[in-house]
Amino acid sequence: MTQLPTFDRTELETNIAALGLDNETYQEYLLIADLVFRGTSNDMRASKPKVGKRTAHLADRYGKAAYVWRMIGFTVARSGPLQCMPVCATFDLPATGPDGRWSSSAAREMSKDLDRLVDCFVNCLPKSEWHGVNRWGRALGYF
Repeated sequence: MTQLPTFDRTELETNIAALGLDNETYQEYLLIADLVFRGTSNDMRASKPKVGKRTAHLADRYGKAAYVWRMIGFTVARSGPLQCMPVCATFDLPATGPDGRWSSSAAREMSKDLDRLVDCFVNCLPKSEWHGVNRWGRALGYF
């Protein structure tokens, strides 16, 4: 089983507020963050949020939460399958182009925005717990 960390929700909310978002985006980030947690606990859920058939608005939020969960897992998981490169993480994002079909360029733009939320989570932990960053940094010769 993948070992995922526990987060301080109050610190997470402080980190999100520090981004200076408008109220609607701030509330959306909090809702996405709630989907990353297991119920009301401070633990991350053991698997990514399911992105099945839901109403369009909920499917969008669950898709974003799945991306955020995967990127957090890649950055901080101690072991398990989450330590592999998340090359398919954007596939769950509700990113459509002008023609109404899924678009990789739209997914890239959306992921850049959501990476700010990922950073809010990761910055709640000491750098010694950034296991993925440390592992890949050693593998690539950065440290």
